[in-house]
Amino acid sequence: PREADKEGGGRGVLRFSEKECGKCRLSGVKVKNEGVDWEHVHNSYWRKRVARKESMRIVLKGNAEFEACDVTFKGAQTFEVPAGHIMRVSQGPNGVINTHVSSLYDNKPTWRWDYTVHDNEVVLDMKELLEETHPHQQQLPP
Repeated sequence: PREADKEGGGRGVLRFSEKECGKCRLSGVKVKNEGVDWEHVHNSYWRKRVARKESMRIVLKGNAEFEACDVTFKGAQTFEVPAGHIMRVSQGPNGVINTHVSSLYDNKPTWRWDYTVHDNEVVLDMKELLEETHPHQQQLPP
């Protein structure tokens, strides 16, 4: 989502920009941590205010991208990706998490969703853009 504008009656309108929106792609990913502190006295679930003992966070700035495949994240971790970059995360056989950050070629996304409607249902198809927009980068497995 790019921005929420106020229009008529104070209702927010969500606008999406494919070029300016961060993207996250996770495949075969597990997160193992202590999670929510269920005993915390100030938890307010209906307000989405929940204390956590540990969490795994991915912070995407601008059009940043994050990809992880076959990785187990353990404990409290935060990954922050600057605008115009992609972070690829892998895990070595010894369990060590490896991160590689590179610039997005020509500041363009590496993939996008194509939307179609078939029999009153929205059908999503992931379209890889590496060949079109990133000729010098290798594609990771889906």
